Amino acid sequence: MRFLISIKNVFSVNSIVNRYCIVVILTLIVLNTNAQNKSRFSETKISIQTKSTNNTKTSNIEVVDNRFYTMEIGKLISFEKNKWIRLQLDTSLTHSISTLFDSLASQLNLNQHYLAKINSFYIQENKIKGISLRHLRLNLHIDFYAKRKNEQYQLVYTADSSHLLQSYLPESSLPQDIKNLLNDHLKKCKHSVLKSKETSKEFILKKEQISQQATDLFTETKTDGLYTTWQELKLNTPQFTSSRIEKIDKVGQLVFKDTSLQKKVKISLFKLYAYIKQGILYKCSNFGSFPLLNIQNHYFFVGLHERFYTTKPNAYQYQSIRNKGGGTITQEDMETQKYLFYINPETGIPMVICAITPADDYTNILMNLNFK
Repeated sequence: MRFLISIKNVFSVNSIVNRYCIVVILTLIVLNTNAQNKSRFSETKISIQTKSTNNTKTSNIEVVDNRFYTMEIGKLISFEKNKWIRLQLDTSLTHSISTLFDSLASQLNLNQHYLAKINSFYIQENKIKGISLRHLRLNLHIDFYAKRKNEQYQLVYTADSSHLLQSYLPESSLPQDIKNLLNDHLKKCKHSVLKSKETSKEFILKKEQISQQATDLFTETKTDGLYTTWQELKLNTPQFTSSRIEKIDKVGQLVFKDTSLQKKVKISLFKLYAYIKQGILYKCSNFGSFPLLNIQNHYFFVGLHERFYTTKPNAYQYQSIRNKGGGTITQEDMETQKYLFYINPETGIPMVICAITPADDYTNILMNLNFK
């Protein structure tokens, strides 16, 4: 069992080969047998643009879409059973955000020249019963670089949030919610004192990758291993070098055998960053462990967002898990709060790429990722 609360590991794969993306895609086709039979998506559009006037000062904020996945900006739950709605903008994301930023920046008297790199912009509705409001999460990650006189740029602020939106009718109330949130981030950007070394625009627009000099975990690692930090995983320097993982119990205890001392050891799954068992690498979180994929030297996994909190009955098993640092999940959570994440190669922090619903096709999503 890879997941807590008796949930089967629907993400398990037989093998993952780092250097051949096609192998990963073919392997994941097995996971899509049931998803492809689900109902198709409908589609709705919203507008977040703001009309500008001729005498409006613009901040000259250049917006760049650096997302891996651009097929939609989110997914909503339809009132019809098991139906999902793809959420689109009426214009491109760069055009919509540019016009909105110019209007907001004018109101804030923000005249600095910026480059805004959008790494993540995704809205996902969660199913919470018993209330009339509709709960949505806007996952946002935008890097703001200030342009210097020498045509170089400095990172001055990063908007990184998973913001809860509460709407009666998302199509009509979402635009204002988004404008309010981006306005708050621009205020913080204006007063930010964060500094970094100067760099070129070309370097900023290049998608970061794991260094080619780093150990190829997917082809070179043959034995089980436990990693407590991202740096340990990145450099393949596990804390426990002589271990064989045997199982994970229901309260998040990973049981492994120390082959050097010939004794069994238990460690909390929630204290680990990752582990590798029988050649398959797993990303650990407060909600269990999820298989980690390496596609073109970029690291992805499908799992739950650790910042989310959903109240559940205070059963003994749930309380035991919380006491050990974990979070509780149900099958409904797995269906409505599941995301594809990308791991930042510098920090190891996961970032939302898109939501994964029961109606999604994993293969189609992976084939539409942009690695340029």
